[in-house]
Amino acid sequence: MRVLKIIFLFLFMSTYLIADIQFVKGAKNAWRKGEYQKAINILEPYAQKGITRALILLAAIYVDAPIQIRNYAKAEKYYKLAVNQGDPIAMRELAFLYMSTRRFHEAMELFNRIAKYNDKITLESMVYMYCGVYHPYFKRDLYQCAYWIKRAKSVGISDPYFAKFWREYKLWNYE
Repeated sequence: MRVLKIIFLFLFMSTYLIADIQFVKGAKNAWRKGEYQKAINILEPYAQKGITRALILLAAIYVDAPIQIRNYAKAEKYYKLAVNQGDPIAMRELAFLYMSTRRFHEAMELFNRIAKYNDKITLESMVYMYCGVYHPYFKRDLYQCAYWIKRAKSVGISDPYFAKFWREYKLWNYE
C-alpha cells in the first residue's frame, strides 16, 4: 500500500512539473514573439493560484509590454505576491521597478533585504548605488561603496568598474 502511495505521489508531481514547464514555455514563446496578451492569458490562471514563476513572469511582461498593455501597478502587485512568498528574484525585480518609477527609498530597502543572497545583479547594484552611479537620489557613500565592492569580490563577482571606482575614489582609505 505504501509503495502505491509513493508511485501515485511521483506520478502526480511529475504531471505537475510537466504542466509547469509547459505553461512557462508557452508564455515565454508568446512573449518573445511580441504576443503579450497571449502570454498574459497563459499566465494569469497560474498567477491566481499563487505560482511564483507565473507571478514573476506576468509582472515582467507588464513592465516590458508596449504602452497599450504596460501596467506598472499590476506588475507591482504580482511582484509583491511573489515577494510575499520569499522569492529573491521578485524582490530584486520589484526594486528595479521602484527605481524606474522613482521610488528610490523603497528600492533601497528591497536591495538591502536581498543582498544577503549574494546575487550578482543585486551586489553590482549595491556598488553602483553607493558609488553614486545610478541616480542623484543615491548619495555617494564611499565607506559603503568600498564595503560592497569587497563583498562582491569575496563571492567571486568582478566588474571592470569596480577597479575604476577603487582607484578613482581611493577606496582603500575607506576600508
